[in-house]
This record gives sequence, C-alpha cells and structure tokens, in this order.
Amino acid sequence: MNMHLLRAIACWLLLTAAAFSQSYYLPPSATFVRGVIAVESTALTDATWQSFANRTSMLLAALTDTPQNSLAALATATGRPEVNVAPFVPAGVSSGGVSALQNAMNNPTRCIAVIPIHPGRLFFTGNDAFNFNHIDGSVAATRLFDFSGAFPVPAIFLCAERDSLSGIVMPTENFEIGRRMANAPWAMITEPNVQHTGTPIPPALVTTILEGMIARRLPVTNWPANQAPVLQAVDVTTGWLADLVTKQIAPYATFTGDRTRAAWLPDEASANAWAAYVIAQPFRRPTQTIVLPTSVSNLQIFDPARLTPRLSPARHC
Repeated sequence: MNMHLLRAIACWLLLTAAAFSQSYYLPPSATFVRGVIAVESTALTDATWQSFANRTSMLLAALTDTPQNSLAALATATGRPEVNVAPFVPAGVSSGGVSALQNAMNNPTRCIAVIPIHPGRLFFTGNDAFNFNHIDGSVAATRLFDFSGAFPVPAIFLCAERDSLSGIVMPTENFEIGRRMANAPWAMITEPNVQHTGTPIPPALVTTILEGMIARRLPVTNWPANQAPVLQAVDVTTGWLADLVTKQIAPYATFTGDRTRAAWLPDEASANAWAAYVIAQPFRRPTQTIVLPTSVSNLQIFDPARLTPRLSPARHC
C-alpha cells in the first residue's frame, strides 16, 4: 500500500480517536462503569455533572436517544469491557425526546431511566389526524406506538415555560399518561424562562433526581463485566410526590393532592430540589372522564381546531 496513504489513514484514525474522546466523560475514580448516561455536550465539562458521574460511577456520553448503539465504541475507547453491556439512560430533545421514550419502551430491562426534554406529543393510534407533525410515519418519532412498555422505566420529563413549539401542555400530557394510567415513576420539571432549545437542562436538579433513580434501579454491588445487570423494579409508594400547580411536596403516603397527576420523585432530597427550581404550572388540564377498553384508557384529547373532544386509544397501528 502507498506510504502516503498509510500515513493518511493513520492520521485519520488518530483524529477520529481524539474527536471521539471528546464525546464522553469517564470518571477518573471509577474502577467499574455502572452505566452510560446520554447528556448534552456542555455537561461533559460541567462540574456538577462530573461530580455526579464520580459519585455514581456513570459514564457520560454525548446526547443520543439510542446510547446502546455507542456502547461497543465507548468500551473500546475507554478500555472498560463492562461498558459493552452497561445499562443506559437515553435522552433527547423535542422529537428526540419521543424517540428516547420509544427506546425505553423497547428496552425496559436495559434502561435505568429516560430523559425526554421538551418532547412533542406522543402519537396514539386513532388520533393521528390531530398530531401536528405526523406526516407519513417514516420518522420513528412520528409513528404510532403503544408506549405502555415504558411505564416501568423511571423518567424525567422536562417542559419549558417559553416553549413556542411543544409548549407546556404536550409534555405534560405525555407525562400524565404514565402517571394516570400506571402510577409510573415519572417526574416532570417545568423550567422557568426556558425556550424549546438552546438552554442546557438544570444540572443540579436533574442529577439529584437521577441519582435517586439510579439507587433504586441498580444492584448495590457490581456485577460481572460480561453480564448486564438485572434492573430493579421501582416501588413508587416509597417515593415522594409533587403537585405541578401548587408545588406541594410530600411523601407518597401523606400526599393530599391528586396522586395520578403529581410528579413522582425518588426521595426527599430530589423533592426539595424540585420545589426550589420549578415554576408552577398555570392551570390544570381538564379531568379525563371517558374510559375505553384499551391498555391506555381514560385519555381524551381536546382538539383546538374542532373545539370538541376526540378520543385517543393507545394501540399499535
């Protein structure tokens, strides 16, 4: 092979490796990587995120709704074979948030948690004409799914006060489906003075909630490097609840508000951090009263274009 070509290939490999090394953060104190978390690029150099990664022995990787597709490359780059089968936390913004939730639906035994950031509407069978960006189903985030498979996976939903695309209603509607239908371990953060994109998610609050979720999902001790761990089911009744409108927080057992619409939080520390950061939502969504015989029932969509309620049972196409 031509020597110049060999040198060019070698330089390309070095540059590729250097670029890839900038797409993750490996805690220097971690002797065993316990999971991979998809984060925004700014988080890789953020002191709060790095401190969190050091405490939890988590590998931070560049934001993606399918982090499992990068595990082999990350294992090679870090020299940590356990990363090949590590559990993960997918995250995504807007339609990527819907895709991240779809990933949790497809991989509930691999997802520690999921972080949908300012997600659009979940697309339920029977309601596709209403979905504002449902085109032809060629994009994963615009196809119709039964998302009930994601209910066991802890989630941190984020909605932005000044989001002109998804608004507050759509992410909250997604969140309420899991809370109302399955008492899912799902949190909701309403971010003050934030738009749809361009603002990093609040690191102190998200890492506090995520740390509590990780403690509930992962085994206490490490596992064989060539085996994926068995993730633990979450007992929602031992957590805390938070009212999105009044910002009332209390342990699950003593919460006096509507549990089916309250944000679930793993512990007192995350509940206090939540109350200190979020903005109260300005209104409650109308009570859903119509029940259909479906895995996700009692869901009613109010279509502003028609000013009449439309039913939306969640089923595969």
